[in-house]
This record gives sequence, C-alpha cells and structure tokens, in this order.
Amino acid sequence: MTMGFLAFILGPLMALLYRLIPNYAVTMIVFTVLVRVAMLPLAIKQQKSTAKMSVYQPLLNEIQEKYKNNREKQSEELMKMQQELEEKTYEASAGGGVVTASVSGKRELKSLTIDPDAVDPDDVEMLEDMIMAAVNQALRQQEEDSAAMMSKLTGGLGGGFPF
Repeated sequence: MTMGFLAFILGPLMALLYRLIPNYAVTMIVFTVLVRVAMLPLAIKQQKSTAKMSVYQPLLNEIQEKYKNNREKQSEELMKMQQELEEKTYEASAGGGVVTASVSGKRELKSLTIDPDAVDPDDVEMLEDMIMAAVNQALRQQEEDSAAMMSKLTGGLGGGFPF
C-alpha cells in the first residue's frame, strides 16, 4: 500500500520532469536532487539529535553495564543523571576576565560577556582567540563534571567519557 502511495505522488513528478527534460538519465539525476533537497531538513534534524545523544552514549553504556539485569534501575539512573547534567551551568573566562562564557550542561552557549575595554578594532583576532578560549574552557569543565558524575555513579569502575 505504501508503494502505491509513493507511486501516486512521485509518478506524476517524474512524468513532469521528463516532459521538461526529455532524457531519462538527466531526469533521474534532477529527480534525485529534488528528493534530497526535500529531505534535507529531516537529515539536519537527525544529525543534531545524533550529536546530542552521543554525549550521553558513554553514560548509557556504563549504566547498562552496572545494572545489567534491572532495566527499571537503568532507566531511573539515566534520567536522574541526565537531568542533573542538563540543569548545571559552567562558566569560564579568558584574558584575565575580559571574556566570560557560560555553557549549559546541554553543551549550549548560554551567555558571553565581553569587557568593552577589550574591543580593539585593530586587534579583532585577539578578541576572537579569547572568546574561543573561554568557551572551550567552559565546555571542558562540563565534560570533566560529567566524567566525575559518571565515576560516582559507577563506583569508580572506570570508563567514562572518551573525549
């Protein structure tokens, strides 16, 4: 039944393309490009979701190892740990406090503060470097805290985050 639905929608599109471009090879290439462009928003959303879940994958593996026979406990511990991590905020500064970055446990930049005295139109690269240093330091703090929480959860069994 699904194939009939697809043929109903895509068949006329192929016929229209063939009328515009009377060459099956070129029509198939154009059709493929159109389908890929139409599916692009879904692909982007999938990549973002996968990247977000990759942060929690090592945590999930450790919890599954610790609570092999207790699915309820696995789920409970994972949800508790995920909520704790997401609620935290990590802050770091660079350039002696000139640039301060705040990152959430979801690894999202929440705020960026720049001292107005640090803005030198002739030396933008220095400001860019300080911003990157502050954001990266805040992200490292989040990763270290995640690893520490993981160690506490697994009782120091090792593992943790590989990054």
